[in-house]
Amino acid sequence: PVSRQPSRRWPEELVSPRVNEIPKRISATQLLQSPNQQQQMQPGQPGPFPQAVVESKTELSLNGDTLDLLMAPGDVLLMRGSGRISDIGNAGGFMGHVLVVTATPQMVRANTTDALQLSSVWPQEAKALWRVGTVESTRRESGLYECESLLFVDRSRQLLLIGEVEKEGDVCNFEPHEVVEIWQSPEAFRGTLRLDLMGTVLQDMRKNQASWSATTAARAVLQSADISTSRSNTETLEEIKSCWERAPICTSIVITFWQRYLEKFAGCMAIPPPDLRPEARFAAKQEVSYWNSSVGGWEKAVVVEQVMEGNQLLSYNLDVKKGVSPHEVRRRFDDEAVAKKAVDLIRKVVPLKADRSLPGVLMKTMKGCNWSCISQVPQVFRPVVKLTQQMLVPMVP
Repeated sequence: PVSRQPSRRWPEELVSPRVNEIPKRISATQLLQSPNQQQQMQPGQPGPFPQAVVESKTELSLNGDTLDLLMAPGDVLLMRGSGRISDIGNAGGFMGHVLVVTATPQMVRANTTDALQLSSVWPQEAKALWRVGTVESTRRESGLYECESLLFVDRSRQLLLIGEVEKEGDVCNFEPHEVVEIWQSPEAFRGTLRLDLMGTVLQDMRKNQASWSATTAARAVLQSADISTSRSNTETLEEIKSCWERAPICTSIVITFWQRYLEKFAGCMAIPPPDLRPEARFAAKQEVSYWNSSVGGWEKAVVVEQVMEGNQLLSYNLDVKKGVSPHEVRRRFDDEAVAKKAVDLIRKVVPLKADRSLPGVLMKTMKGCNWSCISQVPQVFRPVVKLTQQMLVPMVP
């Protein structure tokens, strides 16, 4: 019969101090063990030798164009003017054309299934294209025009608009390709973007936006786009909002989008946090504000009654809606305070009238309001941690 010999253990006096330091490093054996198993290993405990020790090494990896790191909803894409009168109202028009980014860019790599749909517009040297949701007002389409713009970064690192994918899925090719600049929203607002409010803004614009207007284009040439400074905040906000309803040109979409967003953002900032204490409950006939999810904003209402279950408040019945959650009801806000906040934000981001602003005026204003222009797309490197295995042989005296 085969005799079983007990497993050999290294005498502690023969274990080198350098071997005792092994647990401070990550071995391949430890990587494969569960956390519980790792906890059972004690520093200096002998084990099988030699061991494979995994060491990390940080390298830089070129990650391509990464437009998804450069663009965010609300950013503006600018095509400089061609100087041709016949191009007014189109991409690269007489004095320029602008679009608003509405979604995060999605990369489409060459030789993939998704790339087949774009084969009719695919540049021969392109390794990847970018699909970017955009909205604009253009002479060739009625109303608010939404599509996926197709962008390509050429060898000189310029961003080119080469075509678009319509909502129905049709792919359109643009000839010649238009050079595009990215205008990033101001840093103070970029870090706190409310995508839910932006979605509501787009819904409002879809309902009310008229088609591109030559009359508005003429007004932009003849009249100043500056916002009045001599009126009250409430009157100024009403003047700004009246411009949203007029027939647009391309710049109107940028201005209207951001001003609508900032008005809703100001309303959210002015509303106090919910107070659910029993002594803070709203009584019948008390004026309140409630969150109307269908319009994405706060609206005025009057409490009709409280809906109770014992001592617990379940909801409020309001004069305009029943069964409103206590979390969605607030103390009535001050209209003048909200108007002041909205006007202050608009003056910081896009202080122009939406129905009379030329592209050049819009760009100059955005630059003065700390928008950032990117005319060439940088190549982005990202640190990549690579693991390498080395054999560690114990030194026994």
